[in-house]
Amino acid sequence: MPPKQIATDTVLYNATISSCEKGARWPAALAVFVEMVERRIMQNTITCSALISACEKGHAWDKALALFTGMSQLGVIKNSITYNASISACAKVHHWRAALTLLVDMDAQRMTKDTFTYSAIISACANGREWESVFALLRHMRDDAVPLNTITYNASIAACAQSKWWEGAIELLEAMQRRDRLEPDQITCNAVVSACDRAGEWALALHWLSCSRELGLMDTWTLNIGLSACARAAQWVAAVSLLEQQGSAVRRDPVSYSTAMSACSQTAAAWSRCLVVFSELRRAGLRPDLASFQCLARACGHGGHWRGALQILVAMREQRIVDSGDVVRSAVAWACEASVEPMSRNVTTARGARKEQKEDALLDFLRQNAATGDLDGAIAAFERFVRECQWLKVAGGQKARLLENSVHPGDRVVEFGTYMGYSALVVARRLRALGGGGRVISCEVDANAAEIARAVILWAGAQHEIDVRIGCAFDWIASGQLGLIDLLVLDHRGERYHTDLQAVEHQLSCRARIFADNVLHPGAPLFLAYIKDRYHTRIHEVKEFLHTPPIDDWVVICTPLSGQRSTQQPLPPEMRRWSAAKCRLARLSTRFQACHVRLESAWHICCCTTASLRFWPTQLKILANVADGDR
Repeated sequence: MPPKQIATDTVLYNATISSCEKGARWPAALAVFVEMVERRIMQNTITCSALISACEKGHAWDKALALFTGMSQLGVIKNSITYNASISACAKVHHWRAALTLLVDMDAQRMTKDTFTYSAIISACANGREWESVFALLRHMRDDAVPLNTITYNASIAACAQSKWWEGAIELLEAMQRRDRLEPDQITCNAVVSACDRAGEWALALHWLSCSRELGLMDTWTLNIGLSACARAAQWVAAVSLLEQQGSAVRRDPVSYSTAMSACSQTAAAWSRCLVVFSELRRAGLRPDLASFQCLARACGHGGHWRGALQILVAMREQRIVDSGDVVRSAVAWACEASVEPMSRNVTTARGARKEQKEDALLDFLRQNAATGDLDGAIAAFERFVRECQWLKVAGGQKARLLENSVHPGDRVVEFGTYMGYSALVVARRLRALGGGGRVISCEVDANAAEIARAVILWAGAQHEIDVRIGCAFDWIASGQLGLIDLLVLDHRGERYHTDLQAVEHQLSCRARIFADNVLHPGAPLFLAYIKDRYHTRIHEVKEFLHTPPIDDWVVICTPLSGQRSTQQPLPPEMRRWSAAKCRLARLSTRFQACHVRLESAWHICCCTTASLRFWPTQLKILANVADGDR
């Protein structure tokens, strides 16, 4: 075929592929490309760029990358357009690693990166919760003098929200408006409100929600984020007001009502209001979700209406609503146990369908290998099960010895996080060795786990010394039924340690001690920040009990400083960001140990300096560079 004819055919095929790309018809574009190969029509950069773009628009990222990789074999030169299309394909399906690899390749090829390049890759990293990478990319944009656009700002502000960095989100918003003269859109406003919500700044969240409404950018998502901020801070009055006043301007969905109910279900003062919101949900013709029923049961508990809580389970069965995870059943159990009426304590709810295989196996093992009423034998059998059968996360070994040494004669011990009751048994044994007296109240949010723990404790003969209560720590604190606390054991969720400690501080005795497990693994950064300058603190470096491979952990034992319990200082943003990183890395076991090393370094520096915290990685200081045009 003459060269002129080949060139003409290439142009025609390219035009056909471009037409398919504009119509997002990537299979048709791919078929045209295959025909070009079969007919030995020359492919060029325009051909591959159009086909990659077609695959990107059709979310066929794997085919886009395969074609991108095959361009070298075809002898086709890659340019910025093909790179951008491939990065955008990765971004749409949240494949941030592949997108970053392409960016590194662009650097190696000395290709120009524009706003589109960075917007796509920052979006990919933000969607993948890789907010540290987002901040590093912002720095590169400033270094390369690449202007930011709305998409870039939105993804960056969303990254700030994921890292609980509300200060960064607001500074980026101001830089967006003042320096780059860009107008925020609905995504921008929602991201800013979300950043304030996740950081616990409910008043700021409502302020920016109001700004969104004035700009005409408020939607159901914005409303729900604002309600979440109120619920997170237990601000039920603000939540109800927001639902009634602001909610009239936008559509309210089941999440809107259930979130408002969550705010009302945390205190006895608002339990009846929770019932009103639930009624409004039904009148709106919306179907209640599990969260709504759970909040309703908690509200009944705070109001002392345990019979009403039991009716919730009946209503759910009639409506064929499955209680996945037994979250509603656990809340109903709490409502019955928290009631002051003696009759309610004898009420039991049918155990859920969820199987606790390891936990049930533990109970069977104890019954076969320890005599009933033998506390020492039960603890030994417990440890033997963990060693020989199936691993369970219990505070044995070094942790158990530290816990025993923290117990004083006659202590009233409150534990948050019963699990299978191992720590409670260890404390009960120590109280006996110290001459008897004292008591252990152990709270467990999971009704199934609590019932197995009760059976374990009963078999060990410690039921008169240990009272296992179903329900979350916050609800039991709010109920005022925990009494004076001599030893507080924190062994539930690390991200709740500081909030639950702050809520229960008024119930600590003058000789109170705090025993916090799992401070390094999985981690409790905000707890470390909270106790600094408030408590005499001692950190014990230990190994996770019988874990293979060995895992380092910390046990923190602290006592309140005189006159420091009521002081409320904002938690450092660096530690908030570290807490968010911990939660993200906890899902990635291969990177979790690295988080531990960084947290350990952070805390030691935090303890040794009197200046503000200076331990966050350099890439998280990008904001000064991003917003320097405003100063």
